[in-house]
Amino acid sequence: MEFKPFGWRHFEANVPEDWGLTKEGGSKGQGFFQLEDRYNVRMEVAWQYAPFEKAPDPYETFNNYVKDLGKKMKKLKLPEPALVKKEEYEVYGHEGMHGLFKAGIWVNSTYIWYCEIMEKMFTLTLLHKVDEEFNDIERQIVESIKCHYKPGEKALWTMYKMGVRIPADFYLVSARFTTGLSYILWRNKEEQQVLLSVFYAPFSSRILRDFGSVDKLLNKFVKKDILGKYAKFGKIKSEEKKLNGLRGHEFSSSIMTFSFDRIMLKGYLFVNEKDRLLGALIVFPKKKYGEKAQKTIKNVLNQLLSHT
Repeated sequence: MEFKPFGWRHFEANVPEDWGLTKEGGSKGQGFFQLEDRYNVRMEVAWQYAPFEKAPDPYETFNNYVKDLGKKMKKLKLPEPALVKKEEYEVYGHEGMHGLFKAGIWVNSTYIWYCEIMEKMFTLTLLHKVDEEFNDIERQIVESIKCHYKPGEKALWTMYKMGVRIPADFYLVSARFTTGLSYILWRNKEEQQVLLSVFYAPFSSRILRDFGSVDKLLNKFVKKDILGKYAKFGKIKSEEKKLNGLRGHEFSSSIMTFSFDRIMLKGYLFVNEKDRLLGALIVFPKKKYGEKAQKTIKNVLNQLLSHT
C-alpha cells in the first residue's frame, strides 16, 4: 500500500494514499478533523487545549473516554463496544494510552496523549473491519505522528494531493474545499496583519471561462471570497508572466493604514499542462514584514510548482 504525508492544523502523519480530508472544525481551544477512504471514515484526530499547569492525566482521560463512548452508543441505540485491549503507549515522545474496542464487524483503535509543548490533549481514532489487515497501516500512521514542531520546522498542510510546508507560526483562519475553486487562508500568530493563502482548481479552463478573465477571478474570488473578511483592498492588478515555463500571472494591490504603513498584497496564479489552476498570495505590512514576505511567498510558490 502506498502512503502519503498528510498535515492539518499542526498535526501530521503518513496515511494511505487514498485517504482524504472530508470534515474538520474547531477553534484555538478545541478541534478535530476526519479522513475517509472511498467508503468510510478511517481516522479522526481531536484535541482539547489544556494549560501545562493543569495538564490532564492520559490514563484518567482514557477511562472517561471509555465511559463516554458507551453512553454515546447507548444513546444511538447501537451495541456498546467491548474494550478488548488497554495499554500504556508513547506517541511522539509523550506518555499516553491505547485501547482497542470491538463492536460488531468494526474495530476502533484509540490513542490518547498529552502534548506539553502544544498544551493539547490529543485523541486519535482509527477504524477498520475485524477481518481487515490493518496492523501495518496503523503502525505506519502512529509511528509517523508529529503533534508539535521543533524551532525552525515548518508545518505541513495538505489540500487534495498537494502539500505545502509553511512556518509553524501561521494558523488556520478559513478554508473551503469544492469541486471548483478551493483555498486555505492562514494568519501569522505574531504579526496579525500578515495573511498567507494558497488556492486551487482542477479544471482551470472551465473556471476561467466562468469568470471571463483572470482579472475578474482575482477581483471576485481572491479579493472577496478569500480576503474579504480580513483585508479590504481596492482593485487587484495583474500582469502576465512565465513561471518556470508555465503560463501565469503576478498580481498585487495595496492599502494605506492609519499608521502610514502600506499593507501590500502580492500573489501568483498559474495554469499547468494538466489544466490545474494553482495560486498563492501573501498580505503584509511593507515596512515590518516586506523582506520576510518575499521569501515566504517564493518558498510556497516553489512548492506549488513542484506539484506540476
